[in-house]
Amino acid sequence: MKHILCLSLFCLIATFSFSETSSECPRNKTDCRGECGRMIDENNDNFCDYGNLSQPKKNKSPYCLFEIIGGVMLLYLLSQLFVKRRIYTKITHRKIWNYLLLVTFLISGLLGLLLVVLINFDIDTTYYRHYLVWHVDVGIAMSVVAIVHFLWHWNYYFPQNKKHKTL
Repeated sequence: MKHILCLSLFCLIATFSFSETSSECPRNKTDCRGECGRMIDENNDNFCDYGNLSQPKKNKSPYCLFEIIGGVMLLYLLSQLFVKRRIYTKITHRKIWNYLLLVTFLISGLLGLLLVVLINFDIDTTYYRHYLVWHVDVGIAMSVVAIVHFLWHWNYYFPQNKKHKTL
């Protein structure tokens, strides 16, 4: 118990000692959209509240939520159709979607780590927003594939027969 209390106290002190309280843009940017990764947008104008504004504009979201969900579901239904028509087997179908889950996880995870490094070491790159958009878009695709994967394995977690042991 004493170790848990000490660890909790250390985490609390570390959190507050490394938090940034500056209310000014560290790069003195105009119309900043969060290129440094420290974007605060409390007024929802899609511009960082720390930066300067020339003229606020409303842009559409850079993320393609519904397009990605629809595209992944369409590919899945097409893949199911191939299984029904015996173009390939159900095992091949599952392998394809397991590999797709792995690839989307790796891309999203590695881009997330890259973004953390860019933010923590204050590395200035013009590609930050592109990395962020790719990270979120691939993460959306990964989430849809993960939901499909979970639904495949529904009976592992919630068995219908009383013969199976529960987890």
